[in-house]
Amino acid sequence: VRNAFRRAGFLPTSSNNFNVLWGKPLKIAEYKELCEYQKVNHFPGTYLLGRKDNLARVCNKFRRVFGSDSFQYLPKTFVLPGERTELLQDYEEWKGKLKKNDCDISYIVKPPAGCRGIGIRLISDPNTQIKEKAVCVVSRYISDPFLINETKFDLRIYVAITSFNPLRVYVHENGLARFCTVKYSRKTRKNRFRHLTNYSLNKQNPNFVKNTNASVDDEGHKWGLKAVWKWMRERQMDVSTVMGKIDDLILKTLLSIEVQINTNMQLAVPCRNNCFELFGFDVMLDSNLHPWLIEVNTALSLASDSPLDKSIKNQLVTEVLNMV
Repeated sequence: VRNAFRRAGFLPTSSNNFNVLWGKPLKIAEYKELCEYQKVNHFPGTYLLGRKDNLARVCNKFRRVFGSDSFQYLPKTFVLPGERTELLQDYEEWKGKLKKNDCDISYIVKPPAGCRGIGIRLISDPNTQIKEKAVCVVSRYISDPFLINETKFDLRIYVAITSFNPLRVYVHENGLARFCTVKYSRKTRKNRFRHLTNYSLNKQNPNFVKNTNASVDDEGHKWGLKAVWKWMRERQMDVSTVMGKIDDLILKTLLSIEVQINTNMQLAVPCRNNCFELFGFDVMLDSNLHPWLIEVNTALSLASDSPLDKSIKNQLVTEVLNMV
């Protein structure tokens, strides 16, 4: 981020007389003090997407308002302890299918505000493997992921928002694919390197292969998004339809918080052009190439620890600054 600002001619300052602020979300009182020419990299209230419990609530509310078929991109998710009864009812309905498919995993359990794979558990029976008063988010496990080289992966899609009223959304043409470092099997929940795609986790595996050349975007356990699309097209897969579904997923996720963000903007932000934001949507494809929303990142790590990382993220931040 600092390099992109320097190339654009910006100088760092500790003064409140800044042009662009890139950092943590402001407090409501701080938004109110912005001048018309100032821009900050968060809208007030996007924590509704950044926390896993809030994300589940707003997406489930979207389904209730617009119908159960309106948002088919979030795995069935329960916020505990409040929805424990609903979770156990869901398990009774679902466990027969799991047994038929020879799957040892029913749900994935995450802390509401966790990151980097910390605190994530895979379970087979929520009755016995989740404490009654546990505070967590529990989602149906996607047991039939689309695989490349027999390995599970997820996609990091970069999304920039310059306005919520009207809603202006830009999806970056490139992104990242993060691969597990052990070949996939749904018959056992053992070995986190087999099931969790988190980069911060998998790079700890001695078998992790790091990218060494920015021009080679299908090397090792982190690829460029374009390399995934190329791999799929070479095998006659309908990438255009997949990309269209991902766009629909992104749009509906943002629409689920549109009213709240616009209310916050009217109450706290002097000018509607004061805010912009870069999100990281983590998406997984299943074996039918249906995209599933795993989480939305509002506090992105834009650090680069490989040539490919640096190339993609430099271009990303530069283009965001140009738009803003």
